[in-house]
Amino acid sequence: ADNDFKNFYKEDILKLHEKPELKDKYDVVILNHVFEHINDLESLFKTINHILKPNGYLYCSIPNGNGFTDIFYRLIHRYDNGGHVNKWSSDDFIDMLTNNNFRYVKYDVWADDFIWLDTCYDLKYNQCSITKDEIKYLAEVFRKELTPNKGYYYGWEFVFTKKVV
Repeated sequence: ADNDFKNFYKEDILKLHEKPELKDKYDVVILNHVFEHINDLESLFKTINHILKPNGYLYCSIPNGNGFTDIFYRLIHRYDNGGHVNKWSSDDFIDMLTNNNFRYVKYDVWADDFIWLDTCYDLKYNQCSITKDEIKYLAEVFRKELTPNKGYYYGWEFVFTKKVV
């Protein structure tokens, strides 16, 4: 229920830096699958730096921009790349964050469960000739073959802290 999220803003994240009441308000900011979808990274960094307390934690996850999943995702979402407008390596992402007032803490690789393909893929939107049964089959093959123990991963989960200025 909405009462559970009294401090949750259902507004454009790129404009939260315009709200003085949010200055240094949060201990943790979580951006799960956000960075790859944002064109205006400058406004995103303004917002995060505005709302996150000094030494606060930023958790974020991104796909490996040069990995199978991101390439396949862009292929099957042929009309808009699935909304992915950015892609990074882990080193490039860490560099970008450290250049925008964040201190790198750690990262872990993230396996892909292919739920996004199996249950969320919209055939009508993409106007594909592939059937839902074929998608389920592909997802099962990918789950079996594209695993961390075989050297495959989806992307990364990162933790940063906001630098004290």
